[in-house]
Amino acid sequence: MRLLNNLIIFYPQVKHDSKQGCGESGFRVIALTVLHTFSMLSMVQPQKPVTAILVAYNSAGVIAQALASLNGESAIEKIIVVDNCSVDDTCELIRRDFPAVELIENPKNDGFGRANNIGLNKTRTEFALLVNPDAVLKEGALEKMLEAANRYPEATILAPELADAQHEPHHSYKRNVFDREKQRDKAIAPSGDLCAEFLSGAVWLLNMRHLKTIGFFDPAIFLYYEDDDLCLRVRQAGNSLVLVHGAHAMHLMGASVAKPKSPEKVAEAESFKQKQMLWSRLYIEEKYHGKKAATKLANKLHLLYSLRAAYYITIGNDEKYNRYRGRIKGINEFTDKPRPPQAA
Repeated sequence: MRLLNNLIIFYPQVKHDSKQGCGESGFRVIALTVLHTFSMLSMVQPQKPVTAILVAYNSAGVIAQALASLNGESAIEKIIVVDNCSVDDTCELIRRDFPAVELIENPKNDGFGRANNIGLNKTRTEFALLVNPDAVLKEGALEKMLEAANRYPEATILAPELADAQHEPHHSYKRNVFDREKQRDKAIAPSGDLCAEFLSGAVWLLNMRHLKTIGFFDPAIFLYYEDDDLCLRVRQAGNSLVLVHGAHAMHLMGASVAKPKSPEKVAEAESFKQKQMLWSRLYIEEKYHGKKAATKLANKLHLLYSLRAAYYITIGNDEKYNRYRGRIKGINEFTDKPRPPQAA
C-alpha cells in the first residue's frame, strides 16, 4: 500500500509524452485503480474450509438440535439441508428458525446416499461435513477433526466418537461389513486416533479432493449399506478412515425419521426398512464378490427368513413375522428384477 501511495505522488510529475499517448492524469488513474483493487482484495474474507450437509426426512423433531450445534462453528462456510419430500413441518421449521441454511426440497424421497450427493455436488469447500439430523456435534469436535485431517492428509473420511443422550458410547467404528458378519467384535474405546475399516455415518468429515477421485455415494443404493460401500471404496483406493480421539458427538440412533402413529403404519415402515436393508446387502455382495456369491447368499437367507417368518406367525408374534416378511421381499426384489448399472 505504501508503494502504491508513492506511485500516486510520483506519477503526476511525469510529463506528457505524445508518442506514448499517456500523460500524468493517465498514470494517476492507473495507480488509483491498482490501489483500489488491492484495497478491495484486502477486504475479502478467506473461504471457510467446511460445508455442512444434512439429509432430512420427517425430521422436525430432531433437526433443530443438529443445526443449532453447527450454527456457531467458525469453520463452516455454508449449511445445506436436502429434504427428501418430508410431510411434517421440517422445511417450515428450517425456513423459520434457520433462514441462513440453504434448503433444497426434493420432489420425492431420493434416499440417503443420493440426497447427500446433491449436497456434495454443491460443495466448493475443502471439506464436507455430513451430519445426521439426529446427531449433535459437541463443542470443539469439528476443530479436532480438522486438525486430524491436517495430520493425516491421506484420510478421506474422519469421524468423531459417538455417544447417546445418556453418554453411553456407541460402537463408532467396526470391521468391514463382510468380516464383521462372520464375527462380532466387542467395542473397545481407543486411547488415541484410530485407523478403521468402517466408521459410523452419523457424522463424517470428508476430504473433497480425495472424494472427487473416489466418487460419491453409489446412487443405486436407496438406503442402508451406502456408508459401508463408500468405506470399502476409500480403502480400495489406498486412503484412510480415521476415528478422531477427543472429538465427540451425540447420536440419537433411529430418531432421524419420526415414527408413524398408527400400528399399521409402524408395521408398514418396518417392513419397508427391512426390505431395503436386504436389497442393499445383496447388492454390495454382488458388487464386490460377484453374482454367484450374491445368489448363494440370497438363497441361504431366503430359506432362513422363511423358516423364521413361519415360526413367528405360528406363535402369533406379528412384529417379528412382519420383520422377516420384509426381508424376504427385499431378497425377492433383488433376485427378480434387473439392477441398475453399478456406479463406483
